[in-house]
Amino acid sequence: MSSLWRWWVATWDRREAADVQALVRIGVGLVMLADLLTTWRLGLVVPLMGHGSVGELSGTGAEWVWWFRWVGTDERAAWLLFGAMAVGELLLTIGLFTRTAAFATMLLSAQWMVILPDGDRGIDTLLRNVLMLLAFSSAGRRFSVDAALRGEGLAGERVPLPAWPRYLLVLQIVVMYFTAGVQKYAQQWWPWGGWSALYVVLKDWSVSAWPFTWLDQPVPYFLTQVGTVVTILFQCSYPLVLLHYFPPLGEPGRFRRAFERYRLHWVWIATGMLFHVLLAATMELGIFPWGMMALYWAFLHPDEIRSRGRTPRTSTG
Repeated sequence: MSSLWRWWVATWDRREAADVQALVRIGVGLVMLADLLTTWRLGLVVPLMGHGSVGELSGTGAEWVWWFRWVGTDERAAWLLFGAMAVGELLLTIGLFTRTAAFATMLLSAQWMVILPDGDRGIDTLLRNVLMLLAFSSAGRRFSVDAALRGEGLAGERVPLPAWPRYLLVLQIVVMYFTAGVQKYAQQWWPWGGWSALYVVLKDWSVSAWPFTWLDQPVPYFLTQVGTVVTILFQCSYPLVLLHYFPPLGEPGRFRRAFERYRLHWVWIATGMLFHVLLAATMELGIFPWGMMALYWAFLHPDEIRSRGRTPRTSTG
């Protein structure tokens, strides 16, 4: 039990420069800000963020939303919520009052979810979880105005800081992929459904970015079947990468030694990046692929970034 406790403490007490946490912060801030500006560009601020008495889609009563209780229920309340979220996301991106900006943006996003629950997407829930982590992280210590105000310059100083937010984010991403894989119940994802899931999805006009009429040809259809198989294997096997980030107690066995020697966690990282690039190119899924790719920085140790992907011997995960 004592060895297990020491492993637990050592795992969550790892220290590293805040480079990766800062890059996640910038990516998340930019993605959320772009999504919010799209709402404004499409003229949907009041319909999506306003009270049911002025919004065309929202129907939540003022008694359920503290924003409406404090600000009111007219159109001005919708625009103030939009403005507050935009400011919070901008401050998060540039790293000014970083922790406060992350926490406030999370709360404001949660209020928008209460106002329009049917419009809340899975990526919104995930990014709110990330904002909570950023609020307790060292993400403002690098590449930020906060660092400049401390006299460290915009780049900040590369000093060892608590790394647990990055590892917790890795765990969150792994859980998300794994649960997405094991919850694919539709028969089209499996052999008895002909591995036809991606074909069906790409032919669905409500989510596909293009007509994809050519998918009916034998070779393109076969490629969608391959993509379906790869997607299932990729998602259901993702917990294997935890061997790299959370190596278990005891001497490593043959599989674990091979996993580390050949740095096999990069197989899942590269597959995931390709997966989301293809999603962005072929489907209308909003910010989902971009939000996920913004989080992929968490898979890299800061020293890996500096060494261009080569894991230094002194670095773990």
